[in-house]
Amino acid sequence: MRVAPARACAAAPAFPVSFRSILKSEVLDRDGRVRRPVRSISPSQNDLELMRLVAILQYLVGGATLIVAALVLPDGDRSDHDAYYLLGAVALALATIRYFQKSAMTLAHARLSNFAGLVYITVVVAVSTPIGATPAFYLWPVLTAAYFLRRRDLAVVLAMFAVLCAVALWGFHPDGSEAQVFAPTVLVVFVVTALVRLMRESLAAMITDLEQSASTDDLTGLANRVAFGSVLGRDVERARRTSGALSVVVIDLDHFKQINDRLGHAAGDDALRRFADVLRLECRAADFPSRYGGEEFVVSLQDSAIDDAAQFAERVRRRVEVETAADPAPVTISVGVAELTGAHTSQDDLIADADAALYEAKAAGRNRVVCSAAGYAGG
Repeated sequence: MRVAPARACAAAPAFPVSFRSILKSEVLDRDGRVRRPVRSISPSQNDLELMRLVAILQYLVGGATLIVAALVLPDGDRSDHDAYYLLGAVALALATIRYFQKSAMTLAHARLSNFAGLVYITVVVAVSTPIGATPAFYLWPVLTAAYFLRRRDLAVVLAMFAVLCAVALWGFHPDGSEAQVFAPTVLVVFVVTALVRLMRESLAAMITDLEQSASTDDLTGLANRVAFGSVLGRDVERARRTSGALSVVVIDLDHFKQINDRLGHAAGDDALRRFADVLRLECRAADFPSRYGGEEFVVSLQDSAIDDAAQFAERVRRRVEVETAADPAPVTISVGVAELTGAHTSQDDLIADADAALYEAKAAGRNRVVCSAAGYAGG
């Protein structure tokens, strides 16, 4: 049986991301195994909305800078001042339009916005006489892309920046100093962009690790109760929407306190880990196993009617009994099974039914599977 990488929690929290691992586009766990490609980071809707606000601020500051520069700063060649006034007004108008724009920002809009920023700055560089420090404005859209967009988008932005910068310099300022301006501008932009991207990916990887740690049971590596509640809620919604089957299996290790009392807590911890391993092996890709608390485990089984869930529970019961029979602390389990029906008004009702079946299994002598409203179904 396969274990779902996306639905089974990681075995251990990762160490801080190293510079080398970021360059290799991966995050390593404490055993040195690749866990998650960093380049898979994509902007969320919150990221896109923040990017819209950043673009508004950039246009406001950029437009104001052009107008103030034309009005206040000493300039021996004032031939570009009318262009500065016009471009400044355009920037302020774009900022106003973006501010009052009500449609949600999409990835396509973000790409287009970034491209528009590059073109706008190219025009500013082209009309500036003398050129001065205007190529430094290229940092704004490029760094925005480095922080918010995907790697492939950033690569396109960097290529466009280099081409447009060359066009602005060689096409509009052919005075022999083009290379002296182009080379340091490109170098600075590329180095700063690389540093911002590395920090962004490192931060994203660490946040992901913290989220995984908060939803993972440290002892067994399974999801914890909070994570299970969130996933089960989504599974219930999906089952209601698609009229699909959904079952929950609640499992309790029999006489677990006796293992701790007789052999110590280390043996108890080992028994919990051994059982979690068995549970993982029996789960399908769509199943979601978790440690619910203490010696109690629970599994959400998508597209499984109560008979299918009972068969799954029986396989787990038999396997753990056989595989731990020779251990110093043999393990048996009692299992309650319930299927989602119209009578369940919430996920708590579904778990309560499975829990009631579990207590029936315990009352009947333990080491068995009992189905809610269906009676004994195993062992």
